[in-house]
Amino acid sequence: NVSVSVSGVSGYGYATTGADGTYTVSGLPGGTYSVFLFAPPDANLVRANVSDVVIAEGDSGTVRDFVLQPGGTITGLVTNAATGAPVANVDVNASGDVYGYARTTSDGRYTISGIVGDVTVRFSPFGSAEPTLAPQSWPDVVTVAAGATVTGIDAALLAGASISGTVTNAATGAPVQGVRVYAAPHEGGMSISAETGSDGRYTLTGLGSGAVRLQFSPPTDSGLAGEFWRNVRDYSGAELVTLVAGETYQGFDAALDAYGSVSGRVTREDTGAPVEGVRVSDSSGVWGPISQTLTAADGTYPLNNVTPGSAGLSFWPPYDSDFAATSREGVAVVSGQATSGVDVTLARAGSITGKVLRDGHPMTGGYYVGIVTRVDADGIPTAGGSDGTSADGTFSIT
Repeated sequence: NVSVSVSGVSGYGYATTGADGTYTVSGLPGGTYSVFLFAPPDANLVRANVSDVVIAEGDSGTVRDFVLQPGGTITGLVTNAATGAPVANVDVNASGDVYGYARTTSDGRYTISGIVGDVTVRFSPFGSAEPTLAPQSWPDVVTVAAGATVTGIDAALLAGASISGTVTNAATGAPVQGVRVYAAPHEGGMSISAETGSDGRYTLTGLGSGAVRLQFSPPTDSGLAGEFWRNVRDYSGAELVTLVAGETYQGFDAALDAYGSVSGRVTREDTGAPVEGVRVSDSSGVWGPISQTLTAADGTYPLNNVTPGSAGLSFWPPYDSDFAATSREGVAVVSGQATSGVDVTLARAGSITGKVLRDGHPMTGGYYVGIVTRVDADGIPTAGGSDGTSADGTFSIT
């Protein structure tokens, strides 16, 4: 009953070992794969990830044997610090040298098996019987030896902090229903979220001590742009909110701006002729679907739902064309208004060809090769190309 999952650019497959430990994953084309092995909890075996497993094209008899190492066990009890009562359905994660997971039972107890080495243990009550309790981590690194059981990794969970506020339309002042509000821990961990009601109000509960970023994500059909708290668009500029477990924080409101729009024309650099079918997209939004459109036969485009502020636009020519992609940064977009005249020209592209080998053998079956030719101010690629290797390992990127 060991789960064997095989995945790669060329394909994927899955199997479960039989009583004799054998397995067969069929239908895999030639290529390079990663293999993930997961034993059932009662086996107490360490899960394994094996990368760069090569299957030659046409090889239907590839044999790959794996040995899973014996693991150790972590046990403990999770209670409510105020009442002393056990808390059911708390997620307990052990991560570090290896990863393990368990959920507390009705008596608040848990067992994580298949652990070896140093791990950090974290208790997350978000989906538990008492979701308003705060998450918590065991204060020290837990070291587990193969075959050993580490007991007493307990948690007494405190009441969590809460944040509340109201979300409105910046132009009209009306409350906005259905906005998903997230509190994302600055130091990592699971985000807490809630949705605004018909009065625009929301309340986030079960937050631990520490700093969080507040994110406001409106419904896609609202015509409003998402933002971080205090009308900030980019992640790096978002103000952190410092919380203390058990405290109540109010007045964390947001007034959401309407999207703007951008229009322009795309032409050839050499002849000035319009280019049809160019994909124009806005990659500057906080999150959610990327606004995109295609140029018409005369090269013009209207791009709606563009985030207000300084937008970054990407222009991707049709896949079968010989034009190079390009971008425009710093396009000024005003909430509720149209920005016109954002024109670009496309240059003819060159090409890069080559062959990918591993130990002298071609990497076949669509092995991914990519190149980045331009990045924006945040280091995000805005132009480039890719190709998959052919049967002889060759590729061509235009």
